[in-house]
Amino acid sequence: MTALQTRSTVVSELLHGGAVGAMLLVLGESTTMAAGTAAGVMLFRAIGYAIQQAIGDYADHVLLGGGILIGVGYLAYSGSGALWVAGGGLLGGWFLIDGLQHLRYGRTRERPAAPLVADGKGQIRGLYTALFGRLLVPFTLSETTDTNR
Repeated sequence: MTALQTRSTVVSELLHGGAVGAMLLVLGESTTMAAGTAAGVMLFRAIGYAIQQAIGDYADHVLLGGGILIGVGYLAYSGSGALWVAGGGLLGGWFLIDGLQHLRYGRTRERPAAPLVADGKGQIRGLYTALFGRLLVPFTLSETTDTNR
């Protein structure tokens, strides 16, 4: 990794955090709340990046899924609506299983499990197939994994 790539990554992360903070300010939150949330987003992304570099591709999905499930557990404990708990449980569970399966079978983002066909001659073909295929990847990855490594 060159210094230019590192600088570009840092600037990109600062812009992501700034966008979150600006959005919260526009929505009427206090400056302290917006700055704290922006810093939290940048910290979460930095931890995800570090885990991904140390453990492997898709380790950030395990972190995100675990974080969502912890939040869902808090919502369930505080007596929040069942729809939020069910939806969050499905989303967090999918991210967690997806990350674990990709780590288990050694898949990377370089080799997508459900590629799209975009040849520039019209609509993207296979969009629904790729979407549903991607949603099913955590459950079908063992069947689609190349074992000739």
